[in-house]
Amino acid sequence: MEVETVPPAVDLKEMAKQLTKMLKHLLTTNRQLENDAAEIQAGMDELHRMQETASLSDEVHKSIEDKVNETWHYLRNARMILQVTKST
Repeated sequence: MEVETVPPAVDLKEMAKQLTKMLKHLLTTNRQLENDAAEIQAGMDELHRMQETASLSDEVHKSIEDKVNETWHYLRNARMILQVTKST
């Protein structure tokens, strides 16, 4: 004779409670991930702005360096002209 086994009773209320708890946890985790993503994006935007500023700073630095070199050559030539003028 074969014995029939009765499946254990499923507590639907407990299952619904566990599923609700899991869903709340997933929603909270999703919100945290979205906040983290927003912070990371803000950091990337700031880094990009800093890189643009550094690039502009490099351009300004190069421009200043060019002007300094130009002025140095001008002064050197003026000095040479003064020396020639004094000696004549």
